[in-house]
Amino acid sequence: MGPIEAEIYQRVKAAKWALFNNGFELVEDIEPGPIRAEYDFEPRDQGAAWVQAMRVDDSTKAWQARVFITDIQREVCSFFKVSKKDLLSHRRNRSIVRPRQIGMYLAKVLTERSLPEIGRRFGDRDHTTVLHAVRKVTALIASDPQFACEVNEIRRRIGG
Repeated sequence: MGPIEAEIYQRVKAAKWALFNNGFELVEDIEPGPIRAEYDFEPRDQGAAWVQAMRVDDSTKAWQARVFITDIQREVCSFFKVSKKDLLSHRRNRSIVRPRQIGMYLAKVLTERSLPEIGRRFGDRDHTTVLHAVRKVTALIASDPQFACEVNEIRRRIGG
């Protein structure tokens, strides 16, 4: 690890402990690698990401904002006017299922999370449920232009 990476790592580590000491919990702790320090902080009592982690792109060495599943959930809930509690619930009403499927699709497309991890973050669902959602949304995007516009608008709001 070079001096720049070490400095980045030390600053992120200091921020992590400052947040932890003020009641925040580290969701994921990723070992520092070459030119990379990715941290995802989340408040203990709320479900929204509090700190937007940044990452260094290996090819350009430029800072880029990272998209989190909590960002996707927040924007999907806002767009469809459903609560996060409903989005993560086991309800199977069409008004809840479609936003949930879109959220899972966007999580798969915009993040590097695995299907099981996405399923856990969307109400402890199985990876096959996430796979079904991704396939379903992909098919609907191809066949329904209005649906494709809705998904693209949510994606634009997220910044992906």
